[in-house]
Amino acid sequence: MTRELNQPNQIFASFDEDPGFQWTVDHLQVLNDLMSCVREGDMNGMNQLISLNALKLDLKEDHELRLAEDELRHVKNLVIILIQMLSIAARSGGLPEMMSLRLKEQYIRKLENLSDVRDVTEFADTVKTDFCRYVHDLRSPRVYSMRTQKIIDHIDQCCTRKITLQELADLAGVSKEHLTRIFRTELGMTPGEYIRRRRVRIAMQMLEQTDLSISRISEFLAFSSQPYFQKVFKEETGVTPLAFRKHPDQKNIV
Repeated sequence: MTRELNQPNQIFASFDEDPGFQWTVDHLQVLNDLMSCVREGDMNGMNQLISLNALKLDLKEDHELRLAEDELRHVKNLVIILIQMLSIAARSGGLPEMMSLRLKEQYIRKLENLSDVRDVTEFADTVKTDFCRYVHDLRSPRVYSMRTQKIIDHIDQCCTRKITLQELADLAGVSKEHLTRIFRTELGMTPGEYIRRRRVRIAMQMLEQTDLSISRISEFLAFSSQPYFQKVFKEETGVTPLAFRKHPDQKNIV
């Protein structure tokens, strides 16, 4: 018969028996700092945490805190926990959910192919930097008025569906014409041009970091058709999506 945990102290005791949970608790402050850097796209903060080697992934002498008897498996399990937490932080920072999930899957696959503890710990630093950089690249590089930033944040969160100018104007509480003037003044482009450029930037990351097909990326980012996506992508970057996937360094996007 299965023993039920009916009392609060029994429930908490079950958490205490989980070494992964205990490791998270023991490193909670550092993990929170790492997640904050990813959520905010703070590359300077992340580089500082990495240089300080703030998160220890070595095998604990305390047997109860081991996630596996084998040191390599133990460290890999810790990195999997880290990947999951940073993936959540990246989504909070604006990274599209599908891209975050796909990156998490790819990182775990790469992790499982490593056979040396040192390589695993170095890979953990790569994961930290990558998630932080993805969010950093998607965030606006300038400071705008509160109204414009509100619209930008809305666009960033809704890039995977159709966004109308009327929808944005209603959100800002102005006419469509006035919203367009605001965007031209502060960003040097119309709202439609900003949406297009933002979608292309996300597409670039998805082409480089996932194995999703070009048609699936086009559909995910709410382009009306794959040919239109390819046309827009080439106008913004100077290369086709397929050429960019093969040679991601060849791009001319502003």
